[in-house]
Amino acid sequence: MLVIGAVAVACVPPPPPPPPPPADPLSWSSPTLVDNSPPLGNTTHFQDVSCPSATLCVAGDGGGNLHTSTNPTGGAAAWTRANLVNGIVWAVSCASPTMCVASTESGQLFSSTNPTGGAAAWKAVTVGTGGIGAISCPTTSLCVAGNGTGQLLSSTNPTGGADAWTVSAADPGHWIGGITCSGPAFCVAGDNAGNAVVSTNPAAPNPAWVVHNVNGNAVIWDIACPTTTLCVAGDVTGSLLTATATFPPPQSVNAVAGQKSATVSWSLASGGPAVTGYTAMASPGGATCTWTSGPRSCVVKGLTPGTAYVLTVTASNAGGTSPPSAPSVAAIPTA
Repeated sequence: MLVIGAVAVACVPPPPPPPPPPADPLSWSSPTLVDNSPPLGNTTHFQDVSCPSATLCVAGDGGGNLHTSTNPTGGAAAWTRANLVNGIVWAVSCASPTMCVASTESGQLFSSTNPTGGAAAWKAVTVGTGGIGAISCPTTSLCVAGNGTGQLLSSTNPTGGADAWTVSAADPGHWIGGITCSGPAFCVAGDNAGNAVVSTNPAAPNPAWVVHNVNGNAVIWDIACPTTTLCVAGDVTGSLLTATATFPPPQSVNAVAGQKSATVSWSLASGGPAVTGYTAMASPGGATCTWTSGPRSCVVKGLTPGTAYVLTVTASNAGGTSPPSAPSVAAIPTA
């Protein structure tokens, strides 16, 4: 309190300074010019990048090139360029250091089991009708891509040639802008009409896709689903959309290998609606078995002896189907 003449003036201390911003947990390098090839039209240089490990990154550009590096922080000299096509490499996805697939505006898919081996190490196939702008390979035994005519392309043997891919006319007349697969039994794509396109059996011989309008007419450019119960999508208006599962998946899935088969069992998720059916699916291959009554178990038959399979289970009722469960431990059928 300060007294000036007959007037008392209260002295208020100044507010404390704002806390400093949190430190960036990453140390970023200065930009390094790696891609000085001429792009096509007004396309940007780098379109997409995939790094399945700290010792491999693969990037596609607007000049039809793939750039690879086994030392991504090593500067421009650590990157090698291979020209694949006279067009744009729209997207690339590497499930492992020995399995990558890239997609192009010309409708070709390029796959490689040796991504750093130069252009000759990438095998081209034409699948579907339209430029392929998005691809996701969650495992080496599943890749799913989307093209400019609303087709979704899936394969459990992505390096096996054109015949190894299934073409589904899932979203006719629309352009697939982004796709993500959180595992072998759950994929979601976004399109240029504000739709989400979802499948819980993308590895099946004839996968089923369901189209839901979730964003009016705003284009969904990209989408990510870290789990089967959470998805986040971004659109052209600067908005983000989130989706969470309202039908919980089955729990505690167990698979016991048998003769060319696997017996699958599971438990009911707590807090969910009444269930009238279950479907178990094996990956790779997409073989299934179903349950309608009795102990929660069924047998998936026709499996290949010596192959490791993981099993997932979905629950269903008149209102719809749950996301798939977490996968079982691998089961290896006998002969």
